[in-house]
Amino acid sequence: NSSRRKWRELGFLLVLVSALTGRAAPLPPEQTLYDVTFGAGTFVAVGANGTFFSSVNGGPWNPIASGVSNTLRAVAYGGGIFVAAGENGVLASSPDGVSWTTRSVSAIQFSPHIAYGNGRFVVAGRGPLGFWTMLVSTNAIDWVNVTVDAPAPPGFPANTGWGPTPPL
Repeated sequence: NSSRRKWRELGFLLVLVSALTGRAAPLPPEQTLYDVTFGAGTFVAVGANGTFFSSVNGGPWNPIASGVSNTLRAVAYGGGIFVAAGENGVLASSPDGVSWTTRSVSAIQFSPHIAYGNGRFVVAGRGPLGFWTMLVSTNAIDWVNVTVDAPAPPGFPANTGWGPTPPL
């Protein structure tokens, strides 16, 4: 299944990071991780049940207590800030990958993805009614909902979540 494949790929990436840095850093035991990023000399991995792990320059992976219980699907680094996006509207930000501040938004509920570029974080995913939603922020605190008005692909019924995004 695809989640098992993604875990194997992420596990391979974490082993590769350890190998490239010349350090033996064992993988976090019995954890489902979904994404990893690097910034300011620190790797951050996120996963199921609010799991955060950090590793300075590929050294040992340390679990981080975040207070988040929702599954975290994506993490990115940019502008001196780490941002993680999770199921049910959870967003978390950190200047160092260790101390996290969480907030909740109603716009992104399922399968969030995150990227950083041109001075902005962009989080995309499925909203509460199944519509595609995008949030944009320059500081990881203030988020603006961006309407995504995309027609359904050929063969998809119109009520499958394609179309305008509901308001926050």
